[in-house]
Amino acid sequence: MQINRPFGLNVVLAYFVTYICLISFRLLVDLDFHLYRLIVQPYRVAELGFGLLSVLVVVGLKRMREWGRVLAIILAGVNAVSVIWFYVTVLFFGAWTLVPHQLWPNVKVLLTLGLGVYVVWYLSQPIIRRAFRHLNTLPPTVTDESESACD
Repeated sequence: MQINRPFGLNVVLAYFVTYICLISFRLLVDLDFHLYRLIVQPYRVAELGFGLLSVLVVVGLKRMREWGRVLAIILAGVNAVSVIWFYVTVLFFGAWTLVPHQLWPNVKVLLTLGLGVYVVWYLSQPIIRRAFRHLNTLPPTVTDESESACD
């Protein structure tokens, strides 16, 4: 059965696939150069956990499952809140030297924040919630010929 996905859902899928690729590349580089850094730094383990959960999100969203939508909202929300938390902490303590002053890190942070907020907003829309619920409540179709021959 072919499922027609809205364009916004494809953007959400692209967000999570890109996130998976970036985490994978970063972890592969750390494994190649500094295996001890992967073990010593706990945020790398959390990053690996987020990457594995993102794989589940992609599978759930591709199959239009409600649990995939909820997990996507949670992961994108945590990602956006972590960016906001970092900048609020920097603002509160006045530690602006912790913030990178080049262009690319700031663009990356704004993209992470903006796309995280977009994912949470888009997947929380009533029409998207109904689309996920509608596909999950469809009656099962008979695909086995032996079962249909018995009727």
